[in-house]
Amino acid sequence: MTKERAWGDTYSTPSAKPQIFQGSGGGFAKLNPTPAYQIGISGVNTFRAIDLLKYAGKRGYTLNPSPKVNTGTGSGRNVPDVSANSDGRTGYATFISVNLGKVHHQAWMVAGGTSYATPQMAAANAVINSGLSEPVGFWNPQIYRFAVEPDTPFTTLNSAKDNNNLYYTGQPGKLYNQATGLGTVNFEKLFNKFNRQS
Repeated sequence: MTKERAWGDTYSTPSAKPQIFQGSGGGFAKLNPTPAYQIGISGVNTFRAIDLLKYAGKRGYTLNPSPKVNTGTGSGRNVPDVSANSDGRTGYATFISVNLGKVHHQAWMVAGGTSYATPQMAAANAVINSGLSEPVGFWNPQIYRFAVEPDTPFTTLNSAKDNNNLYYTGQPGKLYNQATGLGTVNFEKLFNKFNRQS
């Protein structure tokens, strides 16, 4: 890949054999209404989706040879807010050391998922807070406001081509989509935005 995209792992294992595909989540909350800070952001409460997978029973899914694209509107809290690398194929080098009875295993592996992306966001928040006179507080109302400013700290992943989380895709020309949220974060720019407010 020459650019960042949503995590929907159909690109590394394109096969007709039924299998389990991995990807990120996203969509609309059923119990929580759209928060005020999301209202008015282009792409919020609209969606572009693709029926990329066909259910093949207990064996998993196969790729749909003629996927259909659906567009429409939704309501409720739109998720996610931002994106980070979670793809286990391009993720993070991890050293594991495990005792299984009398056998001790050690190995390097590449892994990903929320277990890696979430601590990174928490660490970034801690680093940002350490450089400010007071803690940032609740990010969300602030980051959605930053997203519409000319010097936004986000790279929007809005392409509709080869950019899906196995269901939702990017929405061309819009700031938000349910596959990648506002996009990836430039933390230096984000720090500067928070710093100007404090």
